[in-house]
Amino acid sequence: MWIAKLAAVVLYTAIIGSLAIASVLIAPRGGLILRLARVWCRWVSATAGVRYRVRGADRIDWSRNYLILSNHQSQFDIPALVHAIPLDFRMVAKRNLFLIPVFGWALWLAGFVGINRSDRRQAFRRLDRAAERVRRGASVIVFAEGTRSRDGSLLPFKKGPFVLAIRSGV
Repeated sequence: MWIAKLAAVVLYTAIIGSLAIASVLIAPRGGLILRLARVWCRWVSATAGVRYRVRGADRIDWSRNYLILSNHQSQFDIPALVHAIPLDFRMVAKRNLFLIPVFGWALWLAGFVGINRSDRRQAFRRLDRAAERVRRGASVIVFAEGTRSRDGSLLPFKKGPFVLAIRSGV
């Protein structure tokens, strides 16, 4: 059964990723890609049997932009955030994700920011790029731990998200 679900997720990724890449011709700033990502997240979550419940969203002013820091405990953190946050946002992600065919290209075309954690200087330049997006009114999501832990425990927070907060002025 899990093989069929995995095959479905790969198929969803190929279809939505291809549409996302083509959508840049229609909406070059990546807004359509985010809408397609929302569809992808719904499909993947439904296939896996994951359901979400959002609490407290009525207390947030969705007309503003935000720098959103999240911890990263499972593969469903990203679909959960995409589901819960009705903003036009970009994410800071590890550079390796951008190397995945179709998926990575869609991330890049959508304006997500790739961080190469092994090159500190380049990583800080990329954080500057994300800070500029926040200053121009975009919301940006960053995983404070930088990655998931093997056992789901909370890892030490990286400096980058806090540098991003300072540089973006939030």
